[in-house]
Amino acid sequence: MRTEVDWWLKAGERDLEAGCQVPQAVATACRKLDPHYLNARYPNGVGGAPEEFYDEHITSEAIENAETVRTFVLERLYEGR
Repeated sequence: MRTEVDWWLKAGERDLEAGCQVPQAVATACRKLDPHYLNARYPNGVGGAPEEFYDEHITSEAIENAETVRTFVLERLYEGR
């Protein structure tokens, strides 16, 4: 499985030479979101309907992790404005 989200995290870390550090919680959230990338992008490759693989707990955790990443990005985008 490709690790797209983790790849973007690593690429972003390389570009953060300006001094911004990625907190461990954000890095962990990215890694937890990673397995969902292919399922969302290529749902026919999963081997069944998404409802067969996702329940309320998994969905809630993914949304929480996405919100963690989103908040971090928005804080950095609007920092100093």
